[in-house]
Parts: sequence; C-alpha cells; structure tokens
Amino acid sequence: MPRRYYGTVRTRRRPPGSVYTWRRRKGPHFSGLVMLTVMCTLAMFMVSSHPLARETSAATWVRTGNRSAVGAELLRLAGESGNLVDNPAFHPNPDTGAPVGWTTWAGRPGSTIRSAYIQNTPPGSQLLELVPLDGDRAVAHQWIAVDDPADLTFAVAAYALSTMGDARVVLRFQDEQGRSLGTLGWVMVGTVPGSSGMEQWYDHRTRANYLGSELALVVDVPAALQEIFHVNPARLKRVGIQFEASDGQHLLVQAVFLGPYPAAALQAELSAVAEPGAPARSDEQQGISARSEAETVPVPGLSVALSPQAIQTSVGETFVATATVTNDGDRPLGPLTATLMEPYGFGLTVRGEVTLNAGTLAPGESTELRWEIEARRAHEVNLNRPWEYTVAVSLPSGERTYAVARAEVVDPRPGRLFYVLTEDLEPMDSAGYPNRHTGNRNAWLDPEEFRVQLIDKSEALNRIAERYGAKWSHYIAWPVVFGAEWAARQSSTGAWEQVIADLEASVVREAAKGHQYTPHLHIDYDYRLPNTFLSYHEPTDGFWANHREHGWAHQVPAEGGYDVIYSRTGTLFDYLRRVDELLRGTGHGQQLATRTGSFDFGATAEDQRASIEAFRSVGLWASSDAHGNVGGSTSAPFGQNIYFTRPDSINHKAESLDEIGIVQFLPTPARAILFEAETVDSANGKVDDAVRHYAPSGTVRPGVHGIVAFTHAMFMLGDGDWRSTQGGAFAVLDEHLAYVTATYVEPGLIEFATSNDMIKAWLDYYTPELLAVRGPEIPYGEPGVYAYPIELLGHDIPVGGRFRHEVEIQYPLYLDETLLWVGIYRDGDLIAESFDVPNASYSLKFTVDGPGDYTMVVIRLPEE
Repeated sequence: MPRRYYGTVRTRRRPPGSVYTWRRRKGPHFSGLVMLTVMCTLAMFMVSSHPLARETSAATWVRTGNRSAVGAELLRLAGESGNLVDNPAFHPNPDTGAPVGWTTWAGRPGSTIRSAYIQNTPPGSQLLELVPLDGDRAVAHQWIAVDDPADLTFAVAAYALSTMGDARVVLRFQDEQGRSLGTLGWVMVGTVPGSSGMEQWYDHRTRANYLGSELALVVDVPAALQEIFHVNPARLKRVGIQFEASDGQHLLVQAVFLGPYPAAALQAELSAVAEPGAPARSDEQQGISARSEAETVPVPGLSVALSPQAIQTSVGETFVATATVTNDGDRPLGPLTATLMEPYGFGLTVRGEVTLNAGTLAPGESTELRWEIEARRAHEVNLNRPWEYTVAVSLPSGERTYAVARAEVVDPRPGRLFYVLTEDLEPMDSAGYPNRHTGNRNAWLDPEEFRVQLIDKSEALNRIAERYGAKWSHYIAWPVVFGAEWAARQSSTGAWEQVIADLEASVVREAAKGHQYTPHLHIDYDYRLPNTFLSYHEPTDGFWANHREHGWAHQVPAEGGYDVIYSRTGTLFDYLRRVDELLRGTGHGQQLATRTGSFDFGATAEDQRASIEAFRSVGLWASSDAHGNVGGSTSAPFGQNIYFTRPDSINHKAESLDEIGIVQFLPTPARAILFEAETVDSANGKVDDAVRHYAPSGTVRPGVHGIVAFTHAMFMLGDGDWRSTQGGAFAVLDEHLAYVTATYVEPGLIEFATSNDMIKAWLDYYTPELLAVRGPEIPYGEPGVYAYPIELLGHDIPVGGRFRHEVEIQYPLYLDETLLWVGIYRDGDLIAESFDVPNASYSLKFTVDGPGDYTMVVIRLPEE
C-alpha cells in the first residue's frame, strides 16, 4: 500500500574534496564527476530529495524515461562490448537462486538475495533482489580485475522499493597491493555515512516513497579517480562493486556494467533510450520543504531577499512573493534561474511558472522576480506550523542561493464535528469478576454468551442509535469466531454451528443499516496460531482460551506478510478479508479504522513500527490504541485525541509532515464517555463540553474533529439479569442520544458517523498527499465483474496540469485466486490495468492527472 509516505531524510553537506561541478574540459574528456550523471528513469520521479544532493544532475541529461529500457540497454551493451562484470544480467544458480558470479551475504536465515523476475521489466529478465529481514543487512559484491583503466566506465540501473532500511550502491577502487584508492557510494534510501577524503558518499534519497528511489548512473572511472581522489588511474587494478540493503528494504538491480566503453558514448546510449519530452521532476513538483540557509551552498557574491518574509492569509486567497536578487560580487553572474519550491503538503502553490529567468547580473545589479502564490490549505494541516516556501537562485554550475519565507494560512470555512460511538464486540463469561456480572459465570464461553453478548446486545445498541440517525462502530473480535469453529468440531450439540451462522447473519444485516464492523484483535482464540491454547468443556458446551495472551502485538511479534498467518500483517489480512467478504453488498467500502485487543499495538519503537506497517499494508489508516499500549490512559482531552503519529510511535504526534505513521483517534474527553458507567446528565455534560470547545462561537472551528465514545456491548446491562437489553444502561444511551440529536445534530453542529467515516473525512482534510480509497462493491452487470467507486482524499490538493499524483488503490482482500484482472477507469476510459493479480500488496497504482470519476473494476471467476 500505499504507500507509505514517511521516512527521514537528512542531507549532509559535502566535505571539502567531494565537490563535483560538471565543468567540461577542453576536448572530449569530461572533468570531475561529469559522468556521475544520475538519470531519472521513472516517469514523474526525481533522483534525490534535496537540491544540494542533486548537483549530479546539472550536466543536462537528467530525464524521465522508461526505467526498464535503461536496464535493457545496459544489458545489450554488456553483451556486445568488453564488459568485465561476471553475470551483469544476474542469471540465477538453479540450486540456490542466487546470482551466479556474485558473492552474497546476509546475517539471518530468511533474508533474501536472489535472481528474480519482477513485474514491469522485460519478459525473461532476471533482477538481483536483496530483501533483508528487519535488523539484518544483505550484500552482493564482486571484485573485478582491471588490466587497462583507460575508458573504464561503470553504469548501473537499480531501484529501491521500500521506505525503510538502507539501499546503497558502492564502488571501490584498489591498487595492485590491494590498497584502497578510494570509495564512492550512493545512498538511495536510509542513512548517509559521513564522507572522508578517500570515501565519498552521495545522497540520492527521495523525500517520500511515492516519488520513487531509483538510480541510473554512469561513472567515468578515470575521471573520478583523478578529480575526486587525486589518484593516477594507471594504479587501478581492481574494482569492487557492491549492493547493500538493510532492514526490510527491497533493492532491485536490473543491470550493471563495467568495461572499456567511453563514458560519453554510454551516456548518449542511455539518454537515447529514455523517453524524450518530459523534463526531470523539479523541486517544486516534488514538494520539497524549504531549507534553512545553514544547509545551502550559495553562489558566491549573490544575495536573495524574499518579501514578504512572513504573511498571514486565508485559504483561497493569493499573494505575491517577490525575490530581490542582487549581485554583490565583482564579476557578472549568470545566466541565473530562480525557482520557487512549494512546501510538501500542497499548502501553497504557484500560479503560473515556478521557474523564472533572472538573466545575467552585472556587479551591483539587482533584479526582482515575482510569483503569485495561492494559499490552498490551512497551516493546521502542516502540524500547526506555518507553511514554508523557498526561492532557489542557481547558476548552470549547480551552485544555489536560497531564501525562505513563511505563511500562516487560516481556513475561513466552518469545520465538522463528528460523534462516533465505538464498542469492542467480544464475549465474556465474567467468572471471577466481583463487579462484572456480564455472563453466566460458568467459567466457560458457551453458545448462550456468544448469542447474548455478540448478537442480542449489539443489535439492541444499533436499534437505539437508528432512532436518531446514529451509527455504531463495532470492533468485533473476529478471532473468537475461530475459537467457536474449533469448539463446534469438539461439540455434538450443533449449537456452535448455529450461533456462528446467526452471528454472521447479524453482521450482514446490521452493516446494511450503516453500522461498522471491523476486526478487533484478541487473537488468543485463533486455533491456527502456534501459541494458542484452547480447552473444550462438554458439560457446558463451552471452551476457553489463554486470556493471559489476549492481545495482538505480543502474541504475533513478526510483521510478516499476507501469506504468513502467524504475523501481524497475516492476522490483519485474514480477519479483514473474512469480514469484508461478509460485508459485500452492504454499502461498505474500504475499512480504515479499528482498535487492537487490549490496546496491544506494541510497546517499543520497533514493535510499533511493525504494527504501523501491518496496518498500512492492509489498508487500515487509523487505530484507537495510543498510550494504552504502554499502560497509560486510553482517552484524551478534546482537541488532542486525533492526530498523525510518528512512524515508530502511536503515542507521539508526528513531528514532520513527511514522517507520519497512521492516525490515532482516542475516546474523549480525558474522563471518557463510557456508556456502561454513565448517567444521562454525565454523558450529556461531556458532549456539552465538547461543543463549547469546538464551537465556542456557535460555529465549528475549521478542520475535522471528533467526539469518541466507548463501551463494550457485553458491559451494557439492562434492568434484568445479564441478558437484559431493556432499561439500565440502554435507557441512558437512548435518552442521551435524544438530547444530542435535538440540541446539536438538528441545528447542524454535530454529525453522527462511524469511525471509518470520521477518519475518511479527517484524512480528506489533513493528508499531505492524495490518497485513494475503495468504495462499496457494485455489480457490473456481468457474472464475475464488479465495480468499486474510488474516493480521492485530499480535497484541497490540486489535481491536473503540472500536479500529477501517483496513487495506490487496494482491491478487496477477499479477492484471492479467483481474481483474474483489475482495471482503473477515469470517466469510462481505462487508465491502468493488471493481470498479475492478486499481487503482493493487493493493490494497483495509477496516476491522477485531472478531475473525474475514478472507478476500479475487477474480473473474477464467476461464483457458482
């Protein structure tokens, strides 16, 4: 999925001696790293995240293009020339699958280093694939003897497919005695090591994963030795080529070349196969955040002043940014170009051209350049920080001087305040609980408790809500159904089969009324997992699980994948697909929000990162677990309960818009609305407090906000015994919803919603990039053909013109081996398709380049 658009980028300033300028010498030989040209080989993507790190692209042939064509051309040249690399096409060893001729290493069993066919590469081609486990590093390397370094050229086409971990390409040079002559390294993803005189690292990371991370470069080896390391190329006797990946990264290498081939000629060959006509993706298209002056490499003698330095404006308003560019030096400077780089998140966008010509300035001369900027999104979207934009003035040599300005943007439009009723739908016997008389207390979970607590009580809650147009969000402990299935195989009564069928029918019936049913992760009931212990008791026809392992993250520590049930991703995938298949035809689309069992999301940063990855991989964008995962309070004050998390902690708000995990939505307020323990007055008073907070002047503050209530259906007690659904807490709920409806819903201050609906609205307002989510299934009129409307979230994000967005849509998880084809249509025209389905991510990427009705259509084997 999607994507994931978080990841830390830290750009290091290059140390003395590592400057590469792209100046041409007189004659045909290029100087410096003129052949360390990085070619953008994937349409609409850039090779780096920071203007300083992209000086390698200033040699003029940075292009978008067909990435597989570049690799294929390298393979062709390797076959026709004096290529020195053993197996540049990565043919596999039939016994091990590892590429012949390459030395490979990984620290842990299960890390993958192999030759593999990858989709969207030429048929029959093999790519080197390095996929290390979390905490591991995978390496493939080869040493090559060099007799004559003249015209020795290195080239590679490689792709990093994951946001996390490291992905590096390393080139080492040695003399006859094995002494180092220098090392060059390129970082595509991960941490950039520090450079030294004999070891130079170059930052080619992209800022977000939807921008891609690929490296297609050509290195003139003799020029690199001379200009970077000041070494006579004649000393070169061995070249080491190394590919490295770590911590779950997927590094693909399509082709590698090292041989006596003129670098300029190879550069021309690769440039010729790149698709012409599309300029390289520029800073402003990538959405790079503004940089401080401390990070710049300025043009000597050039100053840039931005006006206004700070401004307050409103969404929909425009203002003019003026850059005064002055030559303070004693020599002419030019030709100069000035680019206004929009902030990541589309808070500010330029009307018109983002890059303007500043001409050549004589000493003492100034010029003014102007851009009209539209304020598109409130700075609340930018984590309540002003939007920053940068003007970069550059010379053809790549030297740049920057100026940064800020804009506070307020949203004049009224916001939305949702009231979400959530409950954890699970059974409980209550034996041993002195104050919890919620079951028959026979010390076993039996069919009666299932029926009363999972069906009767949840339906009673739904009936009350429906009187007022409210909807419940039921987080149903679906693993308990597996426990019931196990019990049915032990039992001879038939009661378990009947209650399972009735529960499934209840879910379908109630979901069709608009209520949400999403899996809740108490996985101790799932008999398929190796750490599950179940016991059956014939006298009560009941069973029991290990409730000391009643969570999720601690029971399945591995992140895993769809095909590994004993993993976080595997459990989420399996439970979601089973529930989603039940919900077909009920009007529900992609599930976005749930709560884990016992708030067990994981406690350590590593654990939480794995859970976040698992959530995102199955299409879930939100959980309600913060702080409960470490034993803290599971509720929050109004205004502090919904936020983007860090990539490794649900308990901490994101610190940067390009480093986010998922959304947390916590029950409110700090002393939360818990329906099993409320009076009418206490529940009403908490909602009154919420409205005073969010709508102090009678209009809801801008943005999207939520009042989140919480209970367990099994805890809701009526006036009779534990089976009763009349009076008691049910009557309190009824009176409370009547009050909220009359006082706040009918006047338009509060909207009832499910958590899926609230999170969808919240992402629509706050997401920093365009997101695609799946709508409900619609029969297409032919057997086996189904359509799903696609909702694009990010309603203030511009679409069309230079604003093209690659998005990823997840198709239903229950479409397994019966799935034959997936296509994306825009206004009836096919724009993307795949026959390789279902793929590893159960998703399909497509480009949104204009407004329209986007629809996903699937073809599966007709159902019998």
